[in-house]
Amino acid sequence: MELPHIGTHCAEPTCHKLDFLPFMCNLCKKNFCIDHHKYDAHACPEGHLADVQVPICPLCDQPVPSRPGQPPDLAVNAHLENNCTNKKNKKIYGNRCSARGCKTKEMVPVRCDSCHLNYCLPHRHPTDHQCQGAATARQQALLAAQKRSSNNSATRTTLSQGSSGSSGGRERSSQGGIQRFFSSSSGNPTPTGHTPAPQRTRTSNISALQGGMSEDEALAQAMAASMAEGSQSRNRQGEAAGQGTEEEDAQLARAIAASMSTSRQRSNNSSTLNSCVIC
Repeated sequence: MELPHIGTHCAEPTCHKLDFLPFMCNLCKKNFCIDHHKYDAHACPEGHLADVQVPICPLCDQPVPSRPGQPPDLAVNAHLENNCTNKKNKKIYGNRCSARGCKTKEMVPVRCDSCHLNYCLPHRHPTDHQCQGAATARQQALLAAQKRSSNNSATRTTLSQGSSGSSGGRERSSQGGIQRFFSSSSGNPTPTGHTPAPQRTRTSNISALQGGMSEDEALAQAMAASMAEGSQSRNRQGEAAGQGTEEEDAQLARAIAASMSTSRQRSNNSSTLNSCVIC
């Protein structure tokens, strides 16, 4: 039994099905059955408003808007030809083939699952590039590491040679300055703007400091004084150690005597108690 006053007929011209729970299209505001409620099923004239696609430019990473009903590919092509501002200047074909003697570059990377290297489309199969497995990648990484280490060692050697040469030059210059300072022919340094003081020779300075003694006599006297001072310090240390040992011995003797007297008193007390119990 049909109840035409209950429910709504489908707005699709080829259907007109009576549906008690119809679907209303949010664009064209018409009621449809479960079979024609989608935009494509009832050819909704406003369906292009819901199907909005905003592609991204692969070069400048910017969204490319398109007109309603226009394919996104056409909008991207127009953007690449006219409005694309690629600031990074990326190379489209930057994936070079790792096969020996091949200089082909591809837009997308094609890596081998065994050796993990990039190849072009003709050499992408292991049999085409004579794949040796993971050993190839390890060997290339080892060669690169050895090359970097050799470059670093060469740089360190050059720097060390330069530093040793500069340090040697500084030492020679300092030695020369010391020799010139202590030489008998050169006097003491004179400040700028002052009159030079009377020069004294190295011999006169040394003789004044040594009190008329020769260098050998002064050296022998200094050695004798240092030896005497060392012997005195050792004697003082020995006396202090001997006094400390004597004090320790005396304390130990007093402690032993006190312990012996305490033990005698305890034995006397125990004997007295025993005699009282017997009585």
